[in-house]
Order: sequence, then structure tokens, then C-alpha cells
Amino acid sequence: SFDRSILVWDLSRRSVVFNLTNHTSNVNFLELMPNGTLISVSSDRFIILWDWMRGILIRRISNVYSTFHAKVYSASRSYLITTVTLDARNYLLETGQFRNTFRTHRNLTRSLALIESFYGTCGED
Repeated sequence: SFDRSILVWDLSRRSVVFNLTNHTSNVNFLELMPNGTLISVSSDRFIILWDWMRGILIRRISNVYSTFHAKVYSASRSYLITTVTLDARNYLLETGQFRNTFRTHRNLTRSLALIESFYGTCGED
């Protein structure tokens, strides 16, 4: 979203319920967790966890790079998010704690797929 917002829609009424506006740059990625938490990743270098049903920000996680794509996955009863730009960075969602990083491509990494314990990435090199 180039306007830095996330619109939460009630499809039965065809109307916007909440306009989530805590990012300061483009919102590039959204994912809904099994527990109902909405995760947004932005070019502003933040990962935000939302209670989308109440329109409330739960947690902001500072990310080193502006991020185009991310994936959320479960690892040992905890949820991790992996963001990709120049490298892949893993964060523990429950605490926002940085876990680890690894280099993916020589240039920007544009997309990421997770297959069990394997990553698939594609980039601009």
C-alpha cells in the first residue's frame, strides 16, 4: 500500500472497519496468523503485529532493512518471521527478538518460500 495504510474490510457490509495507519512508508506484506494476529511488513523498516479485530497495534519490531517480502512460520511452538531484502533475518514474533541472519543473494532478494526446514529465494542477481 503506497498510502502506508492497511484497510480491514467487513465483506458482508462492503465497508472498511479499521484503517491501520502506523507505518511511515509503503506496506509491502501482510499475513494473518492462526491466532488472529495480523502482521504487516513495510519499507519503513518495521514489522507490526496487529489485533486487526480491534484495530490495535500489539508490537513493533525494528528491522534492519526495508523489506519487500516476508514469511511467518512455526518453529517449536514459537512463531518466527523471516524478512528478505539483502539477507534473510529471523525474528521471534512473541518477543520481537532478533534470532539470526544469512546472506541470500548478491543483490536484492525479492521473494521467499519456506518448505519445511528449507528456504527458497529469488533475487535480482
